[in-house]
Amino acid sequence: MEREFETIRLRLRPFIADDLDHLHHLWINPDVRRYLWDDLEISRDRAAGEIVKSSESLRSRGFGFWALILKDDETLIGFCGLRVFADPADIELLYGIAPSHWGQGLATEAAAAVLNYGFQACRLPKIYAGADAPNRASFRVIENSE
Repeated sequence: MEREFETIRLRLRPFIADDLDHLHHLWINPDVRRYLWDDLEISRDRAAGEIVKSSESLRSRGFGFWALILKDDETLIGFCGLRVFADPADIELLYGIAPSHWGQGLATEAAAAVLNYGFQACRLPKIYAGADAPNRASFRVIENSE
């Protein structure tokens, strides 16, 4: 089930192959990767692999990652979604937005929509949301998305 949905300001759609350059650029941004990839600069191949894994998860589990597209100008500004992590499998909320769009409530808007989707459409019993201790902005997103 590859589902597209909208919030007030965003269109969330599954990743597509054409997103690779935008997502890789976002994921290697020092301000984003500091918390997302433990400050590692991931390769373009790894970014492509993440897109494939997300598409496979959407098909098999009904959830994965969605590209965050501004509705007013169709700009891809980030991503948000759910992934399996740990053993036993837990479901985690993960998101990242281009620094030029920080502080506008867009991450909170996307996270709330994805959490709603996870609980309502996928009937997940729980979703883990966490952040690195210094990432105060992410804690605010999590608190405001509940």
